[in-house]
Amino acid sequence: MVGFNRRFDPHFAALKKTLDDGGIGQVEQVQITSRDPSPPPPEYVAVSGGIFRDMMIHDFDMARFLLNEEVVSVWATGSVLVDKAIGAAGDVDTAMAVLATASGKQCVITNSRRASYGYDQRVEIHGSEGMVSADNPRLNSVE
Repeated sequence: MVGFNRRFDPHFAALKKTLDDGGIGQVEQVQITSRDPSPPPPEYVAVSGGIFRDMMIHDFDMARFLLNEEVVSVWATGSVLVDKAIGAAGDVDTAMAVLATASGKQCVITNSRRASYGYDQRVEIHGSEGMVSADNPRLNSVE
């Protein structure tokens, strides 16, 4: 069994409950942001399978979890904007993917190996009757 941990984060679980309870009507669009505080060492990158396999895979799982439908198309792009050593190891450090389901639901995922302000995990879901989002847990709301 593979168990992706983000489904069990309290704020993402609450978001899913809102969807399941019909709180925003039919899901139409999902936006997932996932950024790590700093890039991993090149030694890790060389064996990790790359940003899509070791990082964005969690977001692919969240997309399926929140869309409640299988994805039928994916368009992705990546760049080396953070650490040239990651590029030299054959990977990218900044990536985006656009996913679509058979019914037309859409999801955009953005990943970065660097968030100078700290770990960044956010989700926004737009539906036929509203919008719901889960932001980073914070000690206070000052930005």
